[in-house]
Amino acid sequence: PGKRQKVNLELKMSPVPPTAPASHAASREASLDQSRHKTPEENHSLAEALYQRRLFRDALKIYEMAANQGHTPSMVNLGQMLISGRSGHTDFSLGKKWLEKAAELD
Repeated sequence: PGKRQKVNLELKMSPVPPTAPASHAASREASLDQSRHKTPEENHSLAEALYQRRLFRDALKIYEMAANQGHTPSMVNLGQMLISGRSGHTDFSLGKKWLEKAAELD
């Protein structure tokens, strides 16, 4: 069969920071609503921006949307977030499933 590429599953563990202040709630909700009408690549970019702003729960939701649209990099980021607990909770089993699905597609 075809060549298989190695997927780097190395995780950098760090403490989970507190969620964003309530003043950002309206802009976060607008971002989530807008993401429903975007391409997987656009959703991935939005999730990365949210992640950089330390809005981890929102980033997780958008990564999940893009992953469900078949976007491999979002599957990897989603899996890593679930395993590391960056979103506020840890789900090793679901994180592993997303990483395995990304590896199958890559």
